[in-house]
Amino acid sequence: MSGPHNVTVSDGGTTRLDCDVDGFPYNISVDWIFDASVVASTSLEMPAQEDTRQRYRVDPNTASLTVVNVSTDDAGTYTCAAYNGLGASAAASAYLNVTCTLAHQLVTWSSHVAV
Repeated sequence: MSGPHNVTVSDGGTTRLDCDVDGFPYNISVDWIFDASVVASTSLEMPAQEDTRQRYRVDPNTASLTVVNVSTDDAGTYTCAAYNGLGASAAASAYLNVTCTLAHQLVTWSSHVAV
């Protein structure tokens, strides 16, 4: 397994965390874990079609995680955990850093002094 790499993305953007998984036998299941919860899963032996309605999406062929419409709440450590069904497992982690894009407004103050 070669794991994902740290990534920086702007809020509102989309990012991808790659996880290269291989093993024998090839009955591999992959969980992506964030904040102590599984946010997405797939089976590489019998991949399901990727659900494009979800914010967290796992590519059923590569096990890569895509996060769409990223917010600052998505910042943190993501772990790609792979299991082969025979008790063997491997995991690798990466940090997702989210930068804020703030809308700037120019406010003009005017004051009138009467003398």
